[in-house]
Amino acid sequence: MLGTGGGAGTLGAAGALGGGAMGAVGGGGGGGDAAKNLSTELQEYDIKRAFEDVVHFSRKAVRDAAFLQKNIVSASQTADFAVRSTAEDLNLPGFPAEALRSPSGGPGLTSRPRSLAPIGLDLNFANEADPFR
Repeated sequence: MLGTGGGAGTLGAAGALGGGAMGAVGGGGGGGDAAKNLSTELQEYDIKRAFEDVVHFSRKAVRDAAFLQKNIVSASQTADFAVRSTAEDLNLPGFPAEALRSPSGGPGLTSRPRSLAPIGLDLNFANEADPFR
């Protein structure tokens, strides 16, 4: 059933109660206030949707960056291994294998001696953080 307000987009009893096409959206009454409210709500929705898109794309970028970092490190290690193996096999005088990185990735971080305080409790005396002054 078309509404009596003359609006082509209004259907049902809500259209019959409202005054025009915006009567069903604005809850009846004047069409100018309803159109303004609808315009404001659409702008709010657009802003909210754009913000959600930015958050979504930011999260995706973080995941993609972690994925790329993992793959780049893996490919770099494979390339380092291939270059070092080639240098060892060819044994050329200008291409010493000892100058290249080892396939193991080098020495890791050594653990802190138990006789020292944890790193978070260390004081930076170089920057005048001496608590005993």
